[in-house]
Amino acid sequence: LAVSYNAFNAEAFTKEKADALIKKEEDYIKPFINTFEGLCDADGKITSTGTSYGEIVLWWALMLIRHGKVAGTNPFPPKMQKFMARIDGLPEVKKVMAGDATTQFASHMHLVVELPAKYR
Repeated sequence: LAVSYNAFNAEAFTKEKADALIKKEEDYIKPFINTFEGLCDADGKITSTGTSYGEIVLWWALMLIRHGKVAGTNPFPPKMQKFMARIDGLPEVKKVMAGDATTQFASHMHLVVELPAKYR
């Protein structure tokens, strides 16, 4: 959490931390997304089912990046956009993202916040 901008450290965030975050985006996040873009088929699937455990975990990581509006990764490349839209459309995912209190993750989205423009 030291490098990430989030609800836990928003008040203590500095320009130096923002610079480190932007470097992390360039060095790690962009190549990460581009790697998966190359693994996706035209339908936005990485495996034959398109809903493997790994794909759901990947969706969660990318959803946090998308929700946090990480620079240079929004919008995602075309096949990853299809991947995200496909998983976003699953009934179970819709339930979590709508804030359904019966789900384990419904109340955690407020922790993911966008890096303020003053740090860009």
